Amino acid sequence: MWLTRNLCEKICHSLASSLEKTVVGNINRESKSAEDTCKLLATEHQVAINEISKNKVESVPASIKTQFSTPVKLCSSVKISFGKVWKLQFFCAGEENSFEIKTDRQSIHQILSAIVKQCSQANWNINNLPAWRRLKHSSTS
Repeated sequence: MWLTRNLCEKICHSLASSLEKTVVGNINRESKSAEDTCKLLATEHQVAINEISKNKVESVPASIKTQFSTPVKLCSSVKISFGKVWKLQFFCAGEENSFEIKTDRQSIHQILSAIVKQCSQANWNINNLPAWRRLKHSSTS
């Protein structure tokens, strides 16, 4: 399934906004500064990204990739809902070509990072990402 540049940018902003709305640890927004919230999100994001590095997924062999002859469909919209389970629904022109991903908060950080990385490799600039998405933290332990 293909995603357009515009849709990728909207997905990134929507995922980041949803993550901000659902900061873990039951942070009381009045008692925490925006900087504290940003640092918490940056740490949470970095932990999720580090998880990807530890659990490298093996690539699919070329012989398996070429077995599929179905044409690639263009995704027309994505719906994101969150709660205990996060759900990303990808819609195409035909309902039979649509699909959904049900996952957890940590995986949403990983999905966000993967989309941003792929967009960067395609030279698609995703602008106005939140500061916490770009912060790197060093461990003090």
